[in-house]
Amino acid sequence: MTPVRYDVSLAGHRQHMLEIRLRCAAPQGALRFGMPAWTPGSYKIREYARVIERVQARAGERSLAVRKLDKQRWELAGAEGGEIELRYRVYANEPSVRTPAVDDVRALLHGAGVFVFVEGQEERPHEVRLTDLPEGWEVATALEPIDGDESAHRFAASDYDALIDAPILCGRLRTTDFEHAGVPHRIAASGPARGFDLEAARTGIERIVAAAGRLWGGLPYRRFVFLVLREPGVRGGLEHRDSTVLGAPPFGLSEPERWRDWLVLAAHEHFHAWNGKRLRPEGLGPFELARERHTDALWAVEGITSYYERIVARRAEVLSAEQLMDGLATLIDRVHSTPGRRVRSLAEASFDTWTTFYIRDEHTPNRTVSYYDKGALVTWALDLEIRRRTGGERSFDDVLRAMWRRFPPEAPRGYRSAELEEEIDRVAGGGLRPLLEAWIRGTEDPDWQPLLAPFGMRLERSESGERAWLGVKASGDGARIATVYADGPAWRAGLSGGDEPVALDGYRVRAAELAARLEDYEPGERCTLTVLRGDRLLEIAVTLGARPRGELRLRRREDAEPEARARWERWACAPWPE
Repeated sequence: MTPVRYDVSLAGHRQHMLEIRLRCAAPQGALRFGMPAWTPGSYKIREYARVIERVQARAGERSLAVRKLDKQRWELAGAEGGEIELRYRVYANEPSVRTPAVDDVRALLHGAGVFVFVEGQEERPHEVRLTDLPEGWEVATALEPIDGDESAHRFAASDYDALIDAPILCGRLRTTDFEHAGVPHRIAASGPARGFDLEAARTGIERIVAAAGRLWGGLPYRRFVFLVLREPGVRGGLEHRDSTVLGAPPFGLSEPERWRDWLVLAAHEHFHAWNGKRLRPEGLGPFELARERHTDALWAVEGITSYYERIVARRAEVLSAEQLMDGLATLIDRVHSTPGRRVRSLAEASFDTWTTFYIRDEHTPNRTVSYYDKGALVTWALDLEIRRRTGGERSFDDVLRAMWRRFPPEAPRGYRSAELEEEIDRVAGGGLRPLLEAWIRGTEDPDWQPLLAPFGMRLERSESGERAWLGVKASGDGARIATVYADGPAWRAGLSGGDEPVALDGYRVRAAELAARLEDYEPGERCTLTVLRGDRLLEIAVTLGARPRGELRLRRREDAEPEARARWERWACAPWPE
């Protein structure tokens, strides 16, 4: 079968331009090609076709007319067999883990934003050749090097889906390699060398890979690549089948807490090699990339992974038991402060992510809840309940392994939500259906104290008493109100997202300073907030509400029974402190 071949020139890297030549077999009749609208793992319509320009086509010496069909597809006719050559340019200057970006320092070729698909030829083998790389640049990718020679910069993918699921990082890279269970792994980092300890990264990630492999019963890939972008504003990560792209700040990463957080991010994206990329809900592959693909089980892809990023990091000794508990307590506080958790269920938040989570405005926290965060808490609650009901014989680990056996990577379809819930109930020994209905399809929160008590834990505040509460969140620049929480004091008083506070009771104040300034007030007091709303200056009277003081913390009970201490030790992978 003739492959679809791409030649990608980086000659225009200083102008953020990629010059691409595609060669493929010409069908009898018209040929159509197009660009994805979104990328797997990031559920937002990104319209990658917007950065394509100068589309031209030839068949031998003849130029072919190219006609645009819609926002992301083109058609050409007249080839009548033989080979078609298609040329186009991509403007790539959007640095992130989800989009292509090229400049004088590095090039991230994010497949969905670089490679057009040829309709009817998506299942053919695909090949990529990189040309005109600046002197000294190297290449890192999970794609297979043709003839085993990485230095030739020629790579192969089994089909189009595999091609766009394997980003390519080029630049003056710092790399390190390790093997686990005979499987090669590579870490390739672009950006400043100072402040990024490559050997420490290798040590931490190797432990993470080992812990995840033990949980699942082996590694599912033949090789894996961690691609690291150290750039301002590049945050988070994006999972791929045999690799991941990880954002990292260019400076300050050596601070211990930030380093731990980055390793936990690596644990999250690596966990997706099983959960999400191979074990997946129905509808998330094979991909239909022209439009949204809805599923009510995204909480299982991201929420389960968000819980296990912490569990794997703990088992890898990246996190201590105390840090594991502190992180989960913070997560409870964050979710419980989101009014939208009472509006949309976890299943609804998953289904609606395209329009409610990735497209955000000042009201988003009031209309939905993060399926990452609440999904992690529900997974934790289910893990605790399974452990309690089975006397410690089983845990949510067993749910994952059972689903892996039932829906292996070669399965003809992904799982349905009912099938996952069925497996959770079975592993628990039955009786979990009401909780699954309440926590996943309803809007109830887990009742934490009874769930935690059998493990010798309880939630408590770091301080006693209540503090005055306005019910707003400041914008990132600290100047404006980003969100007014539904049914809170500011909401009832008529404050609005976008308002710019200028004074509190006649004294100048910024939005970011409101919480600290209100420490001088008591719940129930009235105050006057002066704000700019567009071109208007408004004075708004607010009766302050109340919120508990201090941080929410997860603590071990000193009076915990030996059985509870033993449960905690199995869950936390640590001895109970004496």
